[in-house]
Amino acid sequence: MLLCDLYQVSAEQLGLIDDAVVVPSGRIDDVERRNFLRLGLGAAASLAVIDWQRIAAASADSRYVDSSAVADLRELTWEFGKRSHSMSPAALLPTTQDHLVRVQELARNAPGELRVHLVAVLGETAVVAGRLAYQLDNRGAAEAYYDLADRCALEAGEPLVRAQAYVGLSYLSSTVARGGAESDRRALILLDHARDASASGSPVLRAWILARRAEELAARGAAGPAHADMGAARAALEDRQVEHGLLSQWGQPWLAGYLANVHLLADEHDAAITVNREALAQLDEGLVYQRSALLSDVARAQAGQGDVDGACATLEEALALARRQGVEVRLQHVRRAREALPPAADTLAVRHLDEQLAVA
Repeated sequence: MLLCDLYQVSAEQLGLIDDAVVVPSGRIDDVERRNFLRLGLGAAASLAVIDWQRIAAASADSRYVDSSAVADLRELTWEFGKRSHSMSPAALLPTTQDHLVRVQELARNAPGELRVHLVAVLGETAVVAGRLAYQLDNRGAAEAYYDLADRCALEAGEPLVRAQAYVGLSYLSSTVARGGAESDRRALILLDHARDASASGSPVLRAWILARRAEELAARGAAGPAHADMGAARAALEDRQVEHGLLSQWGQPWLAGYLANVHLLADEHDAAITVNREALAQLDEGLVYQRSALLSDVARAQAGQGDVDGACATLEEALALARRQGVEVRLQHVRRAREALPPAADTLAVRHLDEQLAVA
């Protein structure tokens, strides 16, 4: 799909597939095209801080690996992490996997201190790959990447990488972050470990962990502890510093999204809608992954209020974003929100939504 859009020809003309094969969504927008050119083709002008020749030399011969090459590799990992909020995971994951393999090979042959630094970069890259695999609902691959990140963090002495891996694993043990209400004890244990590992590190990471823990607690009926964690998350975010990679985009709208889910799980629909609407107004239009989640949660709250047609309209907006980015877990989020509609609801809006879901 990306190559066809880039060269403005059909897949058949490129000799890739038969014309009868339907490519999902059929096109990419201008923002994603630019992202593909930057990351897929590695245009040096788009990431000027990276010395591409140095990375190429290091990849070809481990003798060229030095601290500058390691810094460039980490910078590229951070870029992949940042783009995971706005790019299609199906487009970004292969490039991230290639990068991960490159770093893994370099780490295997690197001596002493350089190996430690490369293993740390490998752990960070594995966290990003795990997130992308999770977005595609490839749970087995996501767990394998997070496990790799955990092992790398242990070897390199990087507790913050371990904390991010534990947060990622917590998503695999629960449906709460995907519009469900089933919380597993393992998710809370992982988040407790993540909280402990992040005690002296990034305030943003700590806020993320506490917000995730809050929604898991809310799903278990522990409203008091959930709101206590949200208060601690707000306090942590006030100490925000410059962040890179996955955490570079995380901020107040994310925190509001978690708070809204806590309200939803407590059947506080008015509060959930208010908080999510405010978050959507603050959120960058390009952050499709998060916008789709917030819209799905607004629709769940509207359904709880009895506004069936309003919920359907909001879900169609969320569905369009999820389909555009090709994020399977967000499609699941929309489907779960659809289940919140009254079983007997049979309006024109409901039928139209169901038609859209049937082909999603």
